[in-house]
Amino acid sequence: MKFIVISLILSASVIGCSSSDSSSENNETNHSTQNIASVKGLNVPKELVNNKDRALAFYELISNRDAGSAISMISSELKMSNWPIGSNYSEFKHFLKAKSPENPKIRIIPIRAGQMGNSVFVHSIYAGLNSTSAIDILTFEKGKIANIEHYSEAYQETNSKGVPTMAGQNQTLEVNKTGLYMSIVKSFMKKVAIGNSPNDILEGVNDDYLDHSAHIDGTGSTSLENRFVYDESSKTAFKFDYDKLERILGEGNFILVESKASLNSEDVTILDLFRLDRNRICEHWDVVSR
Repeated sequence: MKFIVISLILSASVIGCSSSDSSSENNETNHSTQNIASVKGLNVPKELVNNKDRALAFYELISNRDAGSAISMISSELKMSNWPIGSNYSEFKHFLKAKSPENPKIRIIPIRAGQMGNSVFVHSIYAGLNSTSAIDILTFEKGKIANIEHYSEAYQETNSKGVPTMAGQNQTLEVNKTGLYMSIVKSFMKKVAIGNSPNDILEGVNDDYLDHSAHIDGTGSTSLENRFVYDESSKTAFKFDYDKLERILGEGNFILVESKASLNSEDVTILDLFRLDRNRICEHWDVVSR
């Protein structure tokens, strides 16, 4: 069985949540959500010139419960999978228009995003009664959102090494290197994750690599190999058995890989998000969705 460690470190950005929320909404906020309130997300551009801009604006409208404007951004044929806000067009409209406590308010805080073709991927915190970290893949058709694929897991502020799981850089750079960086990540995943070859780790990873995964297990060795490959003595890895790479999306220095894997004999979908610099992997986040 193959094992790979997914550990993450993300440098946090902070967005202040409105102090004008009703007392019923404040009652929804637990300790973790109060910490999330200081996390800074991506700003919505003043002019929406591409689909990534539209996705960020869409999330802000949802957080503000601006039903009319949000609905105007989606296709009437909207399809959604695993999304906590509904599974189709009518359920989404109902969610936005319903009042608490029927539907508790969800604040979506996008941390980093990228686009390729008509697809946009967004790494976010969904802050609410049960806060989650998530990666969404939105598909646009004729300027409207036609499909939303949602992958999430319970939000964990730090991993067992004390590393913030949603911190790290979020600026998209080197767009001209998208193809090169996709090929570097694809080769890395095939050799290390699918091929279970720890000897290939150093080939594509910087010495100052930071891993933000919530799934790092233990506080033993911090060697690069032990961040990826399970080590029986130090117990520092998390057990994943990668079966198949489903797709790769990227924009510049951010590359997203969707994979099918097994975790303790349970089938899971893993979204691995990498940041590259100087032609090598330097940061990693992930979401493990059951």
